[in-house]
Amino acid sequence: MPAEFAGAVTEHEAVRESVGVFDLSHKGKLVISGSDPAHVLNRCLTNDVHHLTSPGKTQYTLACDDDGGVIADGMLYRFDRDSFMMFPSGAGWLDFAKRLDAEVGDEITIGVIHDSHGILSLQGPEAAVTLRRLGLAAPQEYMFFDISQAEWGNSFICRTDFAGQPGFDIIATNPVIAAMWDELLDAGVTPCGLRARDSLRLEAGNALHGTDFNEHVTAIEARLAWAIGWNKRQFWGKEALEAQRTTGTQRRIFGLTATSPATLETGATIYDGQQQVGTITSACHSPTLNKPIALALFEPIYQAGTELQVDTTTGRVAATVTKPPFGTTPQPASLPRPRVMTAGRCLATRALRRPHHRYWPSARCSRPVPLGLRDHATASHGVRLRTYSPGGTRTNPSAQASSSRSRASK
Repeated sequence: MPAEFAGAVTEHEAVRESVGVFDLSHKGKLVISGSDPAHVLNRCLTNDVHHLTSPGKTQYTLACDDDGGVIADGMLYRFDRDSFMMFPSGAGWLDFAKRLDAEVGDEITIGVIHDSHGILSLQGPEAAVTLRRLGLAAPQEYMFFDISQAEWGNSFICRTDFAGQPGFDIIATNPVIAAMWDELLDAGVTPCGLRARDSLRLEAGNALHGTDFNEHVTAIEARLAWAIGWNKRQFWGKEALEAQRTTGTQRRIFGLTATSPATLETGATIYDGQQQVGTITSACHSPTLNKPIALALFEPIYQAGTELQVDTTTGRVAATVTKPPFGTTPQPASLPRPRVMTAGRCLATRALRRPHHRYWPSARCSRPVPLGLRDHATASHGVRLRTYSPGGTRTNPSAQASSSRSRASK
């Protein structure tokens, strides 16, 4: 995804006023199955997987290390009784997949569909109408997904509103995603890049994994305790997070709003008088509010409205502690207001040009892949993962290796 297409402000306003499309294909894509994958995942991920009581339900969850730092975050989808899909953040999906395989790989089957499938995200008040014009279902309930088997094949559509307005993620094979991208642009949908994504999610108060928090920032410091099933017996990092929950933390993510037009920059130091109290994790100039806004990590002793100072290239400027979200992002009454959620860090991919000079998203597969999710779940990226055969049955790792050697010898 490039930094911008027609300009970050134009793209931002398109999402706030009508609809824009993002390429989120950088995010990890896993299919997880087994005799009881919910039980296994529940021992690893922070959220309570057993809340996904039926196919089509979705939840936001975290994968933490033993110290409570966040390895990856992402959406977990219940596909059917014995299988799930998960799309972890682009900044940490491979580390998560490797740990999952190392710790519970003998109990579940983990398939990687990262290279064969892509993700488009439609965001804005006209996102649902745009989906329907494509002949795709538009789930009305937040954190639910539908499967479309129309001309776009087995496309998965889920309500995920990272921009603070109605939005939908579409998951399909790369050829379908590429064709859908062109269809959307032909219909007048605005293609959006990294800068618009950042300004939109910052206005909505959504922290970004890999930017605002990572393995060095715990889930509690990142204000993501709402995505933790505290009553569960076990999950990665539980002991450390419970200790922080009891004793408190030395820092947390807060919002800042500058009172002058000076630019706030990621990494800038925050002061209370002469005392250094924190660091800005991400910042932008808000097109909606016409002022600089930021998310920052600093000591949790300051209330909303407190004035602090921030280093800039022109000297220190005043900034006010603000409780996110920063701006109002009204939604239709028929669509429930989402809780604050995070989006995966976007690792910039090289923008490829179609013959008609259109940017199109992340086609990393050199040949057509017209099959479904199960058929494309393959071991890749150096992870010792089991895979699916085209019939949907699981294959033995040693048999898979033998088959690979046979093909290589031909």
